[in-house]
Amino acid sequence: MSAFNLQRLVEAVSLYFDIARLKKGPEDLPASPQLMVATIIAYGIASLAFTALLPPQSAHPLLLLVIDTVLMLVWIHLILRVARKPERFVQTTAATFGFQLVLSPLFAVGMSLFLRMREDPAWQVPVSMLIVALGVWALIVNSRILNAATQWPVFACTALVIAQALAARGLLLAIFPETIAAG
Repeated sequence: MSAFNLQRLVEAVSLYFDIARLKKGPEDLPASPQLMVATIIAYGIASLAFTALLPPQSAHPLLLLVIDTVLMLVWIHLILRVARKPERFVQTTAATFGFQLVLSPLFAVGMSLFLRMREDPAWQVPVSMLIVALGVWALIVNSRILNAATQWPVFACTALVIAQALAARGLLLAIFPETIAAG
């Protein structure tokens, strides 16, 4: 990897942290298909790595990841077409997967703590609150990204993010019912 590409990667990761902290939005990312693809791949690798560290939730973690990723790509595409802003697909997609990439270590730590502390009542509430706080934060960031991409009201964007998450979860559970016990 050349120094130029490494510098661009570091800049992108810095932007993803800023997006996760609500200091920047998808509009601040370059409209680079290469960055979008690299971000999706990095997200996939990180997701699989963290999945490998936790007790198995499914016999098909790679297939679950692929389906979830495709669903997210289709959802972003459809939302932006309805909003008549398809030109924002690359930045919106990169921002969505990029902020999830930087939050994924925190989710992995939260889930690991939850699984280790579930027998200790003193830790159940604080660890559960950590996971809920991360989930709420992810909802806020996702809603902000969608709001910036579509210019729709934040409330509508929040409802769409929740609907997408529920639909994706429902579809994955229909395909892989064994994840009900684990998830």
